[in-house]
Amino acid sequence: MRNSFRIIASRTTLMLALLCLSAHSFAQGQPDIEKLADEEVDEADITYAQKMADEIITMMAEGGFYEFTEENAIPQLVQGFTEDVQKQAYQQIKTQVGDYQPSTLDYQEAHHLQQGEQEAIIYRFKGDFANSTPEVRVVLTPDNKLAGLQVIPWNDQLQ
Repeated sequence: MRNSFRIIASRTTLMLALLCLSAHSFAQGQPDIEKLADEEVDEADITYAQKMADEIITMMAEGGFYEFTEENAIPQLVQGFTEDVQKQAYQQIKTQVGDYQPSTLDYQEAHHLQQGEQEAIIYRFKGDFANSTPEVRVVLTPDNKLAGLQVIPWNDQLQ
């Protein structure tokens, strides 16, 4: 990958801890974030992001883990989102919002994120969990590699 994303992993109660690997933490400064109009978002890309998030969270909910590779995720995620981290993260999510209900991600909107030559697309979904309907945020690079996945409280505005 020609542009490496600098991803910061953190666990906070505010972020509900699906290993908050976030493209919001690009190297320096604030990235430019622009909401995309519906016609600017490719339906196939929405489906890809939705399917990837559903597969990852479903595997975690079933006690397993998703094996990331450099073909489907950025190197920092491949190295940092290990089996143990995924299992711990899902337990925290389960405590906060309950068990995930598979295949229930409802697409809401997408945003283009850019800082210098680095860019990504943020896909926002509402997820159905036993106790809540949080945001499931999927961040993909232009070559459709996963750069971030978060389960966070829903807010109408991207934060």
